[in-house]
Amino acid sequence: MRMNALSTGGAKPSALTIVLVLYALIACAFPGSSHAAAACSYDGGTDTVTITVSNQFLEVSVQGGGIFTGSSDGSGGAQCGTATVANTELVVISGSAGDESVDLDIRGGDFAPGTTAEGVGTSEIEFAVDLVSGSDAVSLSAIAGNHSMVVGQDGSGNAVINLN
Repeated sequence: MRMNALSTGGAKPSALTIVLVLYALIACAFPGSSHAAAACSYDGGTDTVTITVSNQFLEVSVQGGGIFTGSSDGSGGAQCGTATVANTELVVISGSAGDESVDLDIRGGDFAPGTTAEGVGTSEIEFAVDLVSGSDAVSLSAIAGNHSMVVGQDGSGNAVINLN
């Protein structure tokens, strides 16, 4: 993508102008995306959250111990059934052939401890992410401090993310 510099005739652009330009650039980067909540369900029998995202931006966050999906600006969003960090072991995120962007937001708390104590290391909720194809991205939002994120594959070739 080629970008040309904006000419302001020597004047500094206002904050509103900068925000509008950034919004336009984001809209161009994700032309088919929306900021609506994705389909989300919780299965208490398997302690699994299942999220389906299609051609959109998705934020998965912890709020008051609950697991939420919603938009990046903090507005909207809903708890995924009765899913909490204490009754969930796995979050499965599935995409489509379109462009998806998923943000794992730990500013409101960690995705931990999960329902099963880990034999080794820190107990946490596991993530299985398959955004299929397209221009897809996974990001992490966190407050200032020391955080680690390891991304890899499990034995079946699925993407696995460890936020501890």
